Amino acid sequence: MPHNLYYIDSIYRREGRDNTDGYITLISTDADEDGKYLPTTIPFNRIPVVRKVNDTIEVSENNYVFLRNYNYGDELVFEDGNNSQYSEAQFMRMSDIRQRLHDRYGNVTEELTEKEFLILSHPTEIYSYHVNVGHGNCSLILIKSGYQYLLWMVDCSVVEATYTFGSFRDHSANIEDCLNEIARKAYVKVDSLHVSRFFLTHPHYDHYNGVAYLRKKGLLNGNTTYYINYYFDSSCESFMNILEELYNENVKIVEPVSYKTGMRFLKILHPKCRIYRSGKLIETDEIAIAYRPVGNANNASVVYDFSISQRSMVFPGDLQHEGFDAMTNENVCCNMFEAPDYYAISHHGSSNGHPQQRCLTHHIPFYPLGCFTKNVKKAVLMGRDGAYSGIFDSKVVSFFDQKDVLVSTDMRRGRGDLKYLSLNWLDGSVEYKF
Repeated sequence: MPHNLYYIDSIYRREGRDNTDGYITLISTDADEDGKYLPTTIPFNRIPVVRKVNDTIEVSENNYVFLRNYNYGDELVFEDGNNSQYSEAQFMRMSDIRQRLHDRYGNVTEELTEKEFLILSHPTEIYSYHVNVGHGNCSLILIKSGYQYLLWMVDCSVVEATYTFGSFRDHSANIEDCLNEIARKAYVKVDSLHVSRFFLTHPHYDHYNGVAYLRKKGLLNGNTTYYINYYFDSSCESFMNILEELYNENVKIVEPVSYKTGMRFLKILHPKCRIYRSGKLIETDEIAIAYRPVGNANNASVVYDFSISQRSMVFPGDLQHEGFDAMTNENVCCNMFEAPDYYAISHHGSSNGHPQQRCLTHHIPFYPLGCFTKNVKKAVLMGRDGAYSGIFDSKVVSFFDQKDVLVSTDMRRGRGDLKYLSLNWLDGSVEYKF
């Protein structure tokens, strides 16, 4: 494959489209010796030069760029990489994978096993574990009924990109420690732990890069049900490898949209219709299905609402203003009668993951999250303060201060970095593991 070719995974701008206070995360097209496609994060103020090829270049998600240094000091230069043989092959591969997944899973709906139904109907303990994976998301939910258990997972990151070119932090040890604790609580050996349902909010590297790692461990396996929006293009080889493996293994995949999830223990608040990447066509003959194009993966985030034993927690992934506006327009984000007990703060506590406009749907003097989270007892903040400019945003943190904010990367003097925190849903107590 071409040298220095990278996939544009995500772009974050603190204040608007033209603001240079932010970063861009690239994924290498060269796998390391372990088969990982590693991330590199670069501040926008390090990319002042964009060299055009054929007078066009797409510095946006789901595109490829060559990253050069033309001896302009530390200045980095982007060149269009979408026309390389490698990138064109990846775009075609994603289209093929999406079509095959649609043909097999397009009509798959959600079902509960008898064991799941019994445990969820009469739980004796419910815990959520929020693992310190740096700037990323990884949460597990343990539901126990006597000596039986269910283990669910929302997103899974293991490595964290850094501003040092080509470097990253590995947080797998924190996940291992958390799994040991979960196994102890579930009265099983850690090697026999099994995640029965895996929920991906959206295909950004800091939300899915641990999937391959946990599949090798057997925690995620052929008996796991995977909730993945495979209609939303992500032409990154690392993500497509996951989809390909799941397809070849013939596991169950559920498209996470509200009309396909009907059990009372799980509601999908967003999206209500099938979401795909802007400008990409869907090869399907289902005329009755509603579609909505979304330009970036953050606003394709699935908002999962888990409701178990009269307790609930909402995971909105990295949903931003436009996504929350869509929920408001669909009259689902501000249901004052079903506000969650616990809330995972969107987009690592950045301002664009926290709506500022007042909610007009219910004609009440609250901001959108003001009514949606009015009964929240605790809010969990996934991410690392200062990882990037604007994270964590002081306005967002102050909004949730009254809700008792739990930070997954907390530090206590003399105790080092937090490995994970656990939240007891039934009594609201919290334990920190350093």
